[in-house]
Amino acid sequence: MIFLTIGTHEPFDRLVQAVDEWTSDKGQGHEVVAQVVSPVSDAYIPKNFEITPHLSPRDYEALILQADLIVSHAGIGSILTAFTHGKPIVIMPRRGHLRETRNDHQYTTMKNLKKRPGLFIAE
Repeated sequence: MIFLTIGTHEPFDRLVQAVDEWTSDKGQGHEVVAQVVSPVSDAYIPKNFEITPHLSPRDYEALILQADLIVSHAGIGSILTAFTHGKPIVIMPRRGHLRETRNDHQYTTMKNLKKRPGLFIAE
C-alpha cells in the first residue's frame, strides 16, 4: 500500500495530481491511501483513489506501519516518521514561487537530505 500524506495545513494539488496520474498510468494495481486536507472549492480531486481529509494520530500511525511506501510533501515531520519506521519515502517539496507555501524551506530540506538512503525525490 502507498500512503500519500500532504500534511495538515495546506492543499498540495501538484503532488496529489502527480500521484493520481502515476496511478492511472504506471501504478495500476497499487492501493493508494491518501490523507489530504479538506480541499478548497477548486482543488484537484483524484480520479484513481479516495482522499481522507483528517486522520486521528492512531489511524495515521497505523497507515504508516501498513505502508510499503510513503509519498509526502517535504515536511520534516513526515520524513522523520518514515525514517523512524524504516519506510521508504518519496518527497516532493512545496515551492514558494508556486505559492504552495510561504518560502522554499521544504526545497532546502530536500536538498539537505537527498542523499539519505530510503529517501527519493520528485520535483
